[in-house]
Amino acid sequence: MKKLREKNRSPLKWLITILVVGLSAAGSVLFFNTTELERLAADYFHPYDHMITFNGSSKNQDRIAKAFEAYEKKDYDQAEVYFTDLINTTNENYALFYLANTKLALQKPNEAASLLQNYLSTGENLSSQAQWFLAIAYLQMNQKEMASDVLHRIVTFEGYNASKALKIIEKLK
Repeated sequence: MKKLREKNRSPLKWLITILVVGLSAAGSVLFFNTTELERLAADYFHPYDHMITFNGSSKNQDRIAKAFEAYEKKDYDQAEVYFTDLINTTNENYALFYLANTKLALQKPNEAASLLQNYLSTGENLSSQAQWFLAIAYLQMNQKEMASDVLHRIVTFEGYNASKALKIIEKLK
């Protein structure tokens, strides 16, 4: 009788073992896919260089200088504060772009994507660059399809970092 019960438990043990191994494997695949996208974002993200020049007549010159000084020093926590202040007190659209870059550096891709979408709606000079950083934000957020769509647009229109966009597209396949 004892041997009969052991025989009956044996298939159940195998089934449970197979189920646990299968779920572990599926979880590993999901984990590694997520990590792969984040790794791509980290490999290709470099904050945009400060390229904005200002004339001496700006009444916000001190605020602007502090924001870019923090940004250039990679003090992104402080840059976030200054760029947010600029956005709230001026109509300077470039501040959206640089705040988005700051948010990417701080691993806040949802906020960065929102800022970049706002910036893109303004039609400003750095629109091609904003597309690139939007793709990086989507990679950080593990939104493969959204990132791929933006990257394809960059390649199609030969935008900023088109050759890098093509490399990422190849890696996403």
